Amino acid sequence: MSTLTESQQNLFRQLGDKLYEKRKAAALEVEVRARNAILNNNTSDATLLLNDLGNAYHSTNSLNLRKGVLLALAAAAIGFSQNSGPYLTELLEPILCAATESDSRLRYFACEALYNVAKAVRGVLIDTHFVNLFVTVGRLNSDVDQNVRSGTELLDRLLRDIVLEAERAPDMGSLLRERVYAIDSQARSFVAGWISVLSGNPHAGLSTVLPGLIDGLFNALADNNKETHSLVWSALESALQEAPRCDVEKMIPIVSQQLLKTSDVVWTQRYLALVWLRALIPLKKEATVKSAPVVLEALFKLPEDELTNTNSGETTDQLRQTKKKQEVKDLSSQVNALLRESTKEAIPRETAIRLLKVTCPFLGANQPVSKRLAAFEWIISVFRLKQDQIEDEFPWLMLQVFSAINLDENEKVRKSGMNCLTEIANLNDKTFDTFIEMLYSSLNEISAREDRQKVAFVVRKLCEKLGGEKIYLKLGSRLIFHQETAAKIATIQLLNLLLGTAPELHDFRRKLRERPSEVMDNFNTVWKAWISCPISSLCLALLGRRYQLAYSTVKTLAEMNLNSAHLCEIDRLIQLLESPGFTWLRFELLEKPPALIASLRGILMILPQSKAFDLLQKRLSLIPSEEPFNPNSSSSQISSDDLALSKMLSKKINL
Repeated sequence: MSTLTESQQNLFRQLGDKLYEKRKAAALEVEVRARNAILNNNTSDATLLLNDLGNAYHSTNSLNLRKGVLLALAAAAIGFSQNSGPYLTELLEPILCAATESDSRLRYFACEALYNVAKAVRGVLIDTHFVNLFVTVGRLNSDVDQNVRSGTELLDRLLRDIVLEAERAPDMGSLLRERVYAIDSQARSFVAGWISVLSGNPHAGLSTVLPGLIDGLFNALADNNKETHSLVWSALESALQEAPRCDVEKMIPIVSQQLLKTSDVVWTQRYLALVWLRALIPLKKEATVKSAPVVLEALFKLPEDELTNTNSGETTDQLRQTKKKQEVKDLSSQVNALLRESTKEAIPRETAIRLLKVTCPFLGANQPVSKRLAAFEWIISVFRLKQDQIEDEFPWLMLQVFSAINLDENEKVRKSGMNCLTEIANLNDKTFDTFIEMLYSSLNEISAREDRQKVAFVVRKLCEKLGGEKIYLKLGSRLIFHQETAAKIATIQLLNLLLGTAPELHDFRRKLRERPSEVMDNFNTVWKAWISCPISSLCLALLGRRYQLAYSTVKTLAEMNLNSAHLCEIDRLIQLLESPGFTWLRFELLEKPPALIASLRGILMILPQSKAFDLLQKRLSLIPSEEPFNPNSSSSQISSDDLALSKMLSKKINL
């Protein structure tokens, strides 16, 4: 401290007086001296005054003097007013030092002094000393002393007003990022309040650090303090103004992860995360496409709460919860639609594959219907967009879709699954062959009644959409070269049952009865596949109106060592003959085709007397009396083509 005059010594003596009124009077004298120094443009007197005050603070342990110095520094700032710029360092240094003291009374007076200084100089603070002041306020905001926190709250509010008034804001993004993960409610409120104030101001630097702020803000939503929770909510809504200026590519994955968090305020987190995604996705298409798999996975993993129908008996809380669930569900649908829109044009092959791999796990029967429908829609969407570049992925993709089709579920899901499966299978010959191979493997792996029904359902629907002829000829060609196994026999029996009964195969059945060369080739292909199962072959001969071939097949059966399994299959054949698919054949009995009647009577002779025997005998008894069948008559001679097919069957059985 410089050598003091008697008046200066008297001034400092008054500043250290135990009476507040005397300290206040001394501070007013400091204000007058500061104002006179500015009016007289006497910077040396102003600097000397501040240095003496600073030295007085640091050189004494007297609490009263320190409080008096803080009061005097605030008074000096009032005296300097808007001319405080050159003196701010000397003005603030002792006050900021006091804010770190262990004595809570000093910290409180430091808050008071900072408030008065800030109020006096206002916008001048922003240029040079705002960061130090902000750091100090942030620390005092979480002070253990309630009086200090109350004083800091007023100071914080004043600083925000000053920033709002200023033509430009200080770059505070990094300062907020350092504090956003605080777990103290006061600190969270402090950060949230400042984000709300600075949002929308391009000079504040929030947009550049927003990816580093957003996760911490979402974490702060879980704060137990209702006021803090409300402030954080407001901050997240305000920060949306920064979305157009932020790094969207970084932001989208961070926000998406908020959908998967669990906390006591999970609805709030999900709701605001969806609001953010709704705002971010349309901003930058390239960034959205790159992040699409992450967003889609988060949307699929978003738990789908069951929405209960509102009724007069529900409480206010129940109604509120129902409304929240509906809001999240609606927002989720909006975000999904925006994502679909953003990815409906060109996307990289790698992104397309990632989208498929993210989607397929949500096809499972354990998923809600809405998610399964959305998954099928996404698969079809990606397939249509990149079908020429992702053919290598089709085998596992078709298997995933096929596995997802269940019979005991929602009809919309089954329909969507079949639409998806047929669209992929029908892309080109290569994918169709791949699909047939998968379908054939599924047929061979049938191990339960449910599996059999499922495969039968899929085959029927595929025949309806792609054509029975196309499906059966491909499967038949595959069966011809497959080794003889029980699985192959079961496959033939199932396909034969569908061929005889399924409405979807009506056109193919009718076509098999025709005789053009192309149809003959089709019949021959199916016959070659069926001959591993002679009773199915007999059914095929009857379906194709090859009655001489049917009679020859019955004769072959009569020469076989038939067992109970064969007899059961013949029983099923008789039941099949009574089905709607064979109405035309039963009606044809009125015309008394000798070979047909002989074939049916041959079956009757093979069967032991049973219900099936009685059923067939009753049918045959309705036929008007006919001439006995003579296989050697010219009208009953088997054609050369059918003779070759008959010999093929006999050879197969002998083998």
